[in-house]
Amino acid sequence: MTLRFLVPSACLAAIVGVDCALARAQEDVTSSTPIEVKAVLVRLIDEADVPAREAGVLEEIRVREGDVVRKGAILARVDDTLARLTRDRAAIELEIAEREAENDVDIRYARKKVEVAQAELDRGLESRRAFRDSVSQSEIESLQLAVERSRLEIEQAEHDRTVAGMTRALKRNELDTGEQNVARRKVAAPIDGVVVEIHRRGGEWVQPGDRVLRIVRMDRLRAEGFIDAAQSRAEIRGAPAELRVLLPDDPQATFAGKVVFVSPEIDPVNGQVRVWAEFDNPDSRLQPGLRGTMTLAPPVSASP
Repeated sequence: MTLRFLVPSACLAAIVGVDCALARAQEDVTSSTPIEVKAVLVRLIDEADVPAREAGVLEEIRVREGDVVRKGAILARVDDTLARLTRDRAAIELEIAEREAENDVDIRYARKKVEVAQAELDRGLESRRAFRDSVSQSEIESLQLAVERSRLEIEQAEHDRTVAGMTRALKRNELDTGEQNVARRKVAAPIDGVVVEIHRRGGEWVQPGDRVLRIVRMDRLRAEGFIDAAQSRAEIRGAPAELRVLLPDDPQATFAGKVVFVSPEIDPVNGQVRVWAEFDNPDSRLQPGLRGTMTLAPPVSASP
């Protein structure tokens, strides 16, 4: 015989309400509880293998391992003798082209010739009106031709000046190309960081793409770890993070940072997702490869 207990609907609703309230309370507690991330690994954010961009002999290396460099600093130089000579020639040719483009002597001279030719034509016509046989028709036509030729000389001079302006632009482009060819033979730092490896030495021949130096950024690092997928559902991106590592001079060293990435992929084996936070490291106390623990403090979800 089966015993059945009937629960009034009002009581059932009350029980369900209690369960829902309890679930919401547990969810709020969970969302506001700091998340502990174990076995965190400190890693680099930025690093760069700096290559040669042009073939040639490596004339000099200006840095050593351990040197702190700024972005844009010249670290090494490939032989640029021919590139500099080409650039200097382009600079001289540009100066010549600029002078030619600014020179309007031919235009002013052609305009003056028009004035003179027109004056001679006017005198001839006036003389012909006063004394019909004083100037022949052929002479009048010659004077008219001189005026027209002078006007065409103005057009030619203006055309030549326009071409000179275009030549100036071309020479400026050649100078820019020369400057770029010189710059491409300089090995510059692409990021702020520390030189950790020098792959080539002065006097060696390098090809485009050959690694010359390696730089790592140390003033800002990241700590990576894994959390349960359920915890990643909370809005923890941008949340404060505290990193604890064991340093020789400080067994309980802590660093404050911020969560910047939560992976959308869940590991099918352990049900975890990857998360990392970034930390300022101005004094280089943190080092890549250190392990520690991290506490994430997601914002508390507001109850409905």
